Amino acid sequence: MVSSAVLMGALICLFSTVVVILGLMPAYMRAHTERSTKAAALEALQSAKDSDHSDRELLLTARKRTVALGAIGKKSELSNALSLILDNRPKGIALRTFVYTHKDAVATLSVSGISSDASAFRQYIEWLKAKKLFDKVTVPLTSLASIEAGSFTVSITGSF
Repeated sequence: MVSSAVLMGALICLFSTVVVILGLMPAYMRAHTERSTKAAALEALQSAKDSDHSDRELLLTARKRTVALGAIGKKSELSNALSLILDNRPKGIALRTFVYTHKDAVATLSVSGISSDASAFRQYIEWLKAKKLFDKVTVPLTSLASIEAGSFTVSITGSF
């Protein structure tokens, strides 16, 4: 009788332990995924800091291309827009790619990069929205979702 009660108690403890472990698995997996995502973003940000001069090289390349095109319309305003976007970003924002399109008299500049934290990103977006050179500054929903991981994309339209 006593041995069956001990066996039953041991089985209940074993079952409870398995249930608790299985219940904690989703939280562990989420924490592990977030940790690895943040580690990858931190590594990308560190590499961006190591090659911080790449933004300046990109700006110089854009300016050289603008000069090569000559005085065609508002190209100097594009250079001003790029200078404004690059020179006045807060600490912790590294810009990686620029895509410029001009269609139906509307210029759009898509900028992607890496942010060390969400508050620096919000500060940068508010600062861009306050500039009169830019008609519209939009952040795609996918970029808002991925800002916790550090990466972002911003679309800027205007007359540049």
